[in-house]
Amino acid sequence: VNPFLDALVANHSYVTGGSSSGECWQAPRDLGAFLTTQTEESCTQYNVLKISRHRFQWSADAADADFYERAIWNGIVGNQKRSSAGGPTSYIYMLPLGGANKKPWGKSDHGFPCC
Repeated sequence: VNPFLDALVANHSYVTGGSSSGECWQAPRDLGAFLTTQTEESCTQYNVLKISRHRFQWSADAADADFYERAIWNGIVGNQKRSSAGGPTSYIYMLPLGGANKKPWGKSDHGFPCC
């Protein structure tokens, strides 16, 4: 767990806590070349958060808690759009970090392509 999470945070993570581009990890420390509409897959974020949470529970290292906080707010909570009318919550699968983009909201009651 430690070598994986250390490598991910140091070499493959955006400042938001997300780490993937196009549903995979790219070359280490090359994130700037992959700023598109296909960055920060929410499934990857969800699973990395589980690993980060467990490591924090084992180590009580504040750096793990800081990473977890950044990642959950930007990659999970920030990927939800609650309906004010009481309808279904909308989600996004990829958080677009490249340029001026709008979040591509999907419906949670049908057709959402994530775990």
